[in-house]
Amino acid sequence: PSFGGFVIYVSDAAKAAIDLMAAPATAIITRNYNIASIPETVTAQELEAYLRSKYPGFDLRYTPDEHDVRVRSKFATMSRFDDSRAREEWKWCPDYGNLPDIVARFEADYLRSQATGGSPYG
Repeated sequence: PSFGGFVIYVSDAAKAAIDLMAAPATAIITRNYNIASIPETVTAQELEAYLRSKYPGFDLRYTPDEHDVRVRSKFATMSRFDDSRAREEWKWCPDYGNLPDIVARFEADYLRSQATGGSPYG
C-alpha cells in the first residue's frame, strides 16, 4: 500500500507517441524518452484516500504478488520520474497531469463505454 508508482493515462501515452512522431527531426536529441503524467510517485494509499474522498464507503484490498515484490524493489528508491528531456526537446505535456484529472477522465471513459456497450478506450 505504501509503494509508489508512476501514473499516466492511456490517452496521454498515445498522445506522447503522436507528439514525438510529429516533432521536427531537429528537435530530437535524445534517443530514448521517459514520459509521465504525474512525475511524482502516487502510492496505493494516496489513490485509495482520493477515491474514498470521492466515493464514501469505497473499499480497496491489497494483494501483492511475486511480480509486485520484484517491481517494488527496483523502483523503491525512485521518487520522481524524469521526463524533462521530452518536455524540453519536443514539448511533451500531458493532458492529465494530476490524480483528480486522471480519475475524472477514467470515469468519463468508463461511463461512456457502459452507455455504448463498447470499450472505454475506443
